[in-house]
Amino acid sequence: MPMQGFECNACGVSFEDMIAESPEQEVEIKCPQCGGKDVVRSETASEFLELLNEMGRTGG
Repeated sequence: MPMQGFECNACGVSFEDMIAESPEQEVEIKCPQCGGKDVVRSETASEFLELLNEMGRTGG
């Protein structure tokens, strides 16, 4: 399953989670910080989290 960036509307945290490739694989996305279900896909969050991952691999 591919990763996607999300943002929680309840607490504002950005996070990554796996998204389904087909309707049969659909899972409910919850915020890891507050457990909220009011989350939206965010390209900005995806790009930011990817940058952080890259910085961690290269030492910044």
